[in-house]
Amino acid sequence: MKFSDSLHQDIEPVWQRCYEHPFLREMANGTLPLDKFKFYLLQDTKYLNAFTALHKFLASKMPTPAMAAPLLATIEESTSETAERTETNRQLQITPELLAKTTLAPVATAYVNHMYHQAYFVSAAAGVASLLPCYWSYAECFKKMQAAGTQTLPVYQASIDYYAGQAFQKDTVAMIKLLDELAGNASAKTLEQMRLAFNLSSDYELMYWQMSYDRQQWPHQRFTTI
Repeated sequence: MKFSDSLHQDIEPVWQRCYEHPFLREMANGTLPLDKFKFYLLQDTKYLNAFTALHKFLASKMPTPAMAAPLLATIEESTSETAERTETNRQLQITPELLAKTTLAPVATAYVNHMYHQAYFVSAAAGVASLLPCYWSYAECFKKMQAAGTQTLPVYQASIDYYAGQAFQKDTVAMIKLLDELAGNASAKTLEQMRLAFNLSSDYELMYWQMSYDRQQWPHQRFTTI
């Protein structure tokens, strides 16, 4: 069994909870309140900036240019992901000014800090493992949503189609392959570090959906409608 297959097998119950989460269920049937989706997009844009920077760092730590290539390629895809949201941002009045004054919510902050900790203080292999659930859980959940059929708002359908689409699915496969390449040369200790990094990121994926659904705020912030 490939290392990635063993990770997937162990974490599948958490990803199933992601798929069944009210945020995604309501996206699929069109009942998700737009203010929750707007909150998610604001948070995710901030998250993607950190996510992209981490790809650049990890690419510089790969043992060969071929292994760095998937990380560098997905930087371009992140740019495409941001571009894909241009019309959605316009419709929801998400402006550069609004993004600039948006603070990362507690779970998003913890998730980003976790990935950076894995990359900078554990190992490059653990860093890559911490990135993968963001790809793989999205690829699986949104592909299942698309296959099940949706009757939803165009703004939600655009996101579903993007993550279920060929380009994002291809990037996910490339990242899985990179993980297995790194695992093939890893010590037993590093494999356990990679497993923990992967599992924690998967947990954060589930908590991220709840964060977005709740429009989570820091205790010192007054709740305001975005």
